[in-house]
Amino acid sequence: MCALRIATFALTLIAILTSTALSGFAPIGQKVVPSLHVVLVGAAAYDKLGRLEYPPKDIRMLEQTFRQLGGRFQLERLEVLIDQPKSRILRTIADVAGKAKETGATTLIYWSGHSYLDELSNTLALFPIDSDAEFESGSNHPKIINAIDFASDVLGLFHRQQRVIFVGDGCNIGEALVGKTTIDWPNLVVLSASKSDEVSIDGVAKLGHSLLAYFFAEALREPIEDHDGDGLISMDELFMHIYPQVLRAQRSNNVVQHPAMFGRFSHRTVLAVTRQDDRGKLALKLQEPLLASIAKGARITINGDPLTGPFDIHDDVLWIDPNQATKAREGLNVVEITPESSMTDVVKAYNLWREANTMQPFDLNYKRSHAIVIAIGDYERKKDSKKRGPTGLDEVNGMVEAAQDLANVLRGLGFEKVHELYDENATASNIDGLLKTYWKGEENGSVERLFIYFGAHGVPYNDAAGHRRVLLATYDYDKSKVLSTNYLASDLFERHADNIGAQHVMFAIDACSAGFARTGSLNVDDVLSENQVAKIKQLQTFRDEMEKKARNVLVAGKDDQLAVTEDGKSIFAIKLIDALKGKADPHNKGYWKFSDIQTYVKSQVSLAATALRRKQQPTSWNLSVFGDGEMLFYPDAQAAARATK
Repeated sequence: MCALRIATFALTLIAILTSTALSGFAPIGQKVVPSLHVVLVGAAAYDKLGRLEYPPKDIRMLEQTFRQLGGRFQLERLEVLIDQPKSRILRTIADVAGKAKETGATTLIYWSGHSYLDELSNTLALFPIDSDAEFESGSNHPKIINAIDFASDVLGLFHRQQRVIFVGDGCNIGEALVGKTTIDWPNLVVLSASKSDEVSIDGVAKLGHSLLAYFFAEALREPIEDHDGDGLISMDELFMHIYPQVLRAQRSNNVVQHPAMFGRFSHRTVLAVTRQDDRGKLALKLQEPLLASIAKGARITINGDPLTGPFDIHDDVLWIDPNQATKAREGLNVVEITPESSMTDVVKAYNLWREANTMQPFDLNYKRSHAIVIAIGDYERKKDSKKRGPTGLDEVNGMVEAAQDLANVLRGLGFEKVHELYDENATASNIDGLLKTYWKGEENGSVERLFIYFGAHGVPYNDAAGHRRVLLATYDYDKSKVLSTNYLASDLFERHADNIGAQHVMFAIDACSAGFARTGSLNVDDVLSENQVAKIKQLQTFRDEMEKKARNVLVAGKDDQLAVTEDGKSIFAIKLIDALKGKADPHNKGYWKFSDIQTYVKSQVSLAATALRRKQQPTSWNLSVFGDGEMLFYPDAQAAARATK
């Protein structure tokens, strides 16, 4: 992409002196909540130009940011266009421009993708995915094919007095549009990722986004300085926050990139009211019918802690006073509403995510979550309908009861289908047949999250190569047919892990000698820094984790260690249940990942075993050949509401 020539100060001065009178703004000193039409455009999956990684991530993050700003502005319309052709982009902008003209709202267009300034024609080209640029022999200027001419194709859709904000996260935009464009559209403000002689990098891995997108969203979410004290965030104030942040980040990431902005009335082009105007209140977003019930005196609890009214409801948002806002954690929360007429039945429950002073409905649930809970305790086969007699293995009292407790906990975490195979039903063929229904293309192959628990005797043996392995003793165990009547633990982590279609799979093996099943590198418990703790409480971090593939394994002990019981129940199962109930959330983020689960279970089982003068050290690992993701767990608000009825 070519560098852009910087417009001269003289052109800018002429533009200011010859412009038409300002229109469409509130009088100076009058505070008005801004009305916005927002179009977010990301182009990444190019066929003919270099593909990009970060535009879709940036656009989704910005979409979330705009939706969660509550009453800080009036969002009249939000359009998200990712990897769309030129025709679709221009049709959408044309429709938005027409509606914004009718209401007098400001239109914000965010572009994330390739861009180029043609120095010969002084044309700023934005490249949708169906565009191209070909260099002809002997020429330094490409032939631009099917690109969007920003001035004619985009600005030409707006009336010249309309307020338009263009945020260009592409290369060499800089001050490209200063000059005649400023005269023709006096209420235009342009914020770009870099100066005209700089490129804009795709993204920074440490941030997970481009520099401009990351700090633009941050400026909207977080309190920033209101330099003129008018209670509004102007484009000037937003730029003053972004510029030093990008410069600091570029130094630590070996990037040279300086944001640029111009606009005759950027100081009076506003995006939102400042955080100070919220007076420290927490904005809780719920659907309108529910807000109406709150207004009539309904009882509200956040994470089981009741709120006290009266409640301030406006702009379809419930505003919670600062002294009660602390009841909601940064991260995931459960909000329950009970009508005034009945203080026992919860009529509605929500999972809401809090970032800063906004809580919004949480919509990143797994689409389908299933669990398989297997447990065998009756190894003497006293209850066997086939009267096969004892297996020769000791009874495991309490194993089935603990597994039943685990199954109930999983239902409260949103696992809508929990298969339970206990004792007589837990045969090798039944287990294998059920697991195969979760293979790709099979009946349950579209499930997104699958949790598998296997509580049984572990029987160590040496394979043909002399490697120590462990068999999980099923109900049809026969020591004379040890391979055909048991379940090879490594078979779960190899054959089934490969063929199961779920995005996230976790195996929890509660058996003696389970450590011999290890097939990968052991997990190391990490101590998170303050910045890392803050990041895991961001919804975008949760979203990113959902997109990774996960195969996680947690087993009861190392190598040939025995599984310890207390009061007839496996301490591994007890601590796993405690972890899933929320004790594995050291940073109070409202959800817990596999790494949280394994850290809690390993420490608590080891302590419990030591107290019983025994030794048991659970082991965990990721099957990294499938991906480095982690299964996520969180309370299902609707399941909790159903449980109270």
